[in-house]
Amino acid sequence: MRYVLGVDFDGVIHRYGLGDQGPVIYDVPTPGAQEALRHYVEAFDVHIVSARAASSDGQECIKQWLARYDFPCMPISDRKPPGELLVVLDDRAWPFRGIFPSVAELEAFRPWWA
Repeated sequence: MRYVLGVDFDGVIHRYGLGDQGPVIYDVPTPGAQEALRHYVEAFDVHIVSARAASSDGQECIKQWLARYDFPCMPISDRKPPGELLVVLDDRAWPFRGIFPSVAELEAFRPWWA
């Protein structure tokens, strides 16, 4: 059994340098994304997880963008996939390590691209 890795699309694979610009996928891959994903698919059951994937049109746009930039083929969904040792790689996540962050810490959070 392979472990599951969920990878966010916008801000992780897609550089997303201008933030949300609607349905258009406008930017290039984040530096190192293609190489990393090629390694990940060898070791994990990798799924692309994105709010864009809530519609079939959004899933198709992601699929075409991934193909344009020569990414490996991976399932695309708007939900975290079930699986053993699911890890999610996301630009807007706070790792919970048993201590709840303060309101001020959460308000100060910014994704790497902001």
